[in-house]
Amino acid sequence: MVVAKKRTRNSNDGGWFRSCSGAATTVGLRVDEDTDQDSERRIDAVDAESAAIIAFSREFHANLRPNLTITKRTGTFDDKLGSDKALPGGSVEYIVEVSNAGNAPPDLASVTVTDALPPRLALVITDFENPGDGPVQFMDGTLASGLSCNFSTLESTLDCIDFSTDGVNFGYVPTKAGNGTDPAVTHIRIAPAGFMAADRGSGPTSFSRRLRAVIR
Repeated sequence: MVVAKKRTRNSNDGGWFRSCSGAATTVGLRVDEDTDQDSERRIDAVDAESAAIIAFSREFHANLRPNLTITKRTGTFDDKLGSDKALPGGSVEYIVEVSNAGNAPPDLASVTVTDALPPRLALVITDFENPGDGPVQFMDGTLASGLSCNFSTLESTLDCIDFSTDGVNFGYVPTKAGNGTDPAVTHIRIAPAGFMAADRGSGPTSFSRRLRAVIR
């Protein structure tokens, strides 16, 4: 039993696969192409297409699905007094981790993490660590997620970080107050690009995002 899919289109002609030969241990495939509905279906060698092929010897049921888990924890505290308490004026770091213990990836670019900030926190919108990082640090896990999260500017609607003042509209552009925060931000959303890798037997893949806030 064979499943095949055409992976390329190297000319203006459309095309489709068909079986051209077969035996107990081999299978032959060819691409038929059409030009303006005429009877010529050949393909020139320079335009040869590539295929993705799965072949198996008997019927089976494949239960392929992602299995995502999300956790949120507090990282470091800095209350300016060394007491490790959530005092006004102090800062706190939050870490959200997403892991996939499933044997398949979610759909392309479908993993989105939205976080609601507690009312007493003002989001720090300056660079998290290095110039150009933006306010959120994206980190791959020990087993890489395969995702990427690029930051451009606070104004950009094309990078992977968005801000909201109500949890509904994520087109808000933060503005920095004197302490580097924007108290108007109530929600932050990241939408990494790519497929999140599956667990292939070595353990769940994961990524995490870190942000800082000042206690009001």
